Amino acid sequence: FFISLAVIGFIVIQPIFWNLPTQVLKGKGGAAAIALIGSLGNLGGFVAPTLKTYIENHFGVEFGLITLALIAVLGVLILVHLKMTLN
Repeated sequence: FFISLAVIGFIVIQPIFWNLPTQVLKGKGGAAAIALIGSLGNLGGFVAPTLKTYIENHFGVEFGLITLALIAVLGVLILVHLKMTLN
């Protein structure tokens, strides 16, 4: 049930997230920011499972998902800080 709620949250926030780069940067800078975000997102598809496996092997199974959750929370905090500095 909670995983379903998390997926809904990630899907709902996407339109808001993709408006941020073009609010901060205009023209070619906004396009470059969107390209960079897309590239880093694709890189995350490789890094996240690798990091999770590494953490689970060295610190225990329970710390794998906790690490990924903390990284997601850090991303949210960065976005909130960015939004507050823009206002």
